[in-house]
Amino acid sequence: MIANWLTPTEQSKIMGEIPYDPTQLGAQVRFFNEDTPSLKGIKIAIIGIGDQADPVRSALYRMNTADINVEIADLGNLVNLKPSSTIPLFKELIEVGIHPVLIGFKSEDSSAIIEGISKVMKKRIRPLFVDDRIGLGKGFSRSYINPLFEKEVPLIDDLAVLAFQQQYSDIEHARKLFPFTHGLRLGSLRSAIQEAEPFIRDADVMMFMLSALKHAEAPAQLKSNPSGLFSEEACQLSKYAGLNENLCFFAVGNYDLQYDIHKQSAALIAQMIWYFMYGYQNRMYETNLAEKHFTKYMVQPDNMEEGFIFYKSEQTGRWWVKKQHENSIPEKGNPLRACSYEDYVGCTHNTISERLMELFQHAL
Repeated sequence: MIANWLTPTEQSKIMGEIPYDPTQLGAQVRFFNEDTPSLKGIKIAIIGIGDQADPVRSALYRMNTADINVEIADLGNLVNLKPSSTIPLFKELIEVGIHPVLIGFKSEDSSAIIEGISKVMKKRIRPLFVDDRIGLGKGFSRSYINPLFEKEVPLIDDLAVLAFQQQYSDIEHARKLFPFTHGLRLGSLRSAIQEAEPFIRDADVMMFMLSALKHAEAPAQLKSNPSGLFSEEACQLSKYAGLNENLCFFAVGNYDLQYDIHKQSAALIAQMIWYFMYGYQNRMYETNLAEKHFTKYMVQPDNMEEGFIFYKSEQTGRWWVKKQHENSIPEKGNPLRACSYEDYVGCTHNTISERLMELFQHAL
């Protein structure tokens, strides 16, 4: 069935004249075609959009496999991004535990992609965008998230944006359109990149726009910007995405092949995907907070009617939080959300972090 929505990758074109060394990723990737239709055991599926993905594949498959022990398939390129193609494809992959990695989409494709994943998962999802601005607003040329809120049935539970720049985005304006919008500005992320990890850990889907990076770091971007993330920061965020056991979809977009003269941007996207795979390789599945390796902390800040319950994993050092009372947020339930150690420490000193304020804004 997958062949109905994809065109196979030309392996010889990607590999070139030099065969893959056994230590290179290309030697272990399973290239999907009519002769190898089985996806049994596959955990990560590389999917491209047109020729945009081929330079990325060429760079990625020459990278080292020493730290990557995950079954990977290259499924080729999508015929198109219409729901008639994406929904059945994502359904076939996600329902059997295969994580699509999409290369080469444009920001305006985001809503259709997220709508497809929401329908496959049969629930409202939590998308996370990495971009230099929040794509939500009125009278805004890059309001590519707006269509998500024009559907009769809600598609998303909340919206997170990382690395947005204050001179381009007003998060309070975005919250007027969708109250459950939260994120981390570029400056805040750069000063403490580990604070981005809880945002990513809460996400089901991560859409990484190349426009979040400095132009000097990634010249071949559709929306060029002189300021932004460094390549090392992009790789760290991608690793966090791989580590997230709840994340089912990872994508890198706004890549423009015609400006990638020296293939620098393709090489960077390849590195980001490699670090996503490295993170996936090291996933820890922590879903039962009643297990012995979790420590529970109850914190009651002054001047608050109800406090917080924090959970710390002694295995990974990760933290989660929720409000103390079960029905504190009737319209949203009382969800358990990812947080950081800094969120906990601040709370013990009667300082509610910006993240906790955003997560529990309707309960404080």
